[in-house]
Amino acid sequence: MTTHIEPSTEALPAAYGPTSVNGWSERGPLRAVVRVALALDRDQLLAALLNRLSELGGLDLEAMSAEMIRDQVEVWLSEASGAERDDQADLVWKGFTERPADERALILRAADAIDRTYPGLATPVVVEGEGAGRTVRCTAPGCGWRAGGVPVELLMNDGLTHFEDTHRSTR
Repeated sequence: MTTHIEPSTEALPAAYGPTSVNGWSERGPLRAVVRVALALDRDQLLAALLNRLSELGGLDLEAMSAEMIRDQVEVWLSEASGAERDDQADLVWKGFTERPADERALILRAADAIDRTYPGLATPVVVEGEGAGRTVRCTAPGCGWRAGGVPVELLMNDGLTHFEDTHRSTR
């Protein structure tokens, strides 16, 4: 089934991390540290934090700094597949009202932690159009930066790099 997506203009969110290097191999000498950037929605971030909390247990979310929360999210994301990220995000709120009170409270505390750690700040860089015709442009006053002609993932990277190199220090 093909779904038609209307052309849109959507602001790129601010980028965070990485906070540390994740992963270790006993297989032999390490060859490289590979940094990966993922574009995630709130439920994917929340699922990552909840899964990490279930692995560790006993962490006080209210006492954790934003950097500590980002680190825990990144650890789980470094170990999860794309399908697992989506599957876990789909389960976060499923059957929420039927869950035990302590589980519901933990989910709500974790959601608050995600909201304070990743406040959803938008950059002045927007993605416009659809398919191969997508472009990115900066909407900051007096800035005429624009890019296009490459896959949207590269455009997003170019847009975030432009924002951080040109506008981040003025925020």
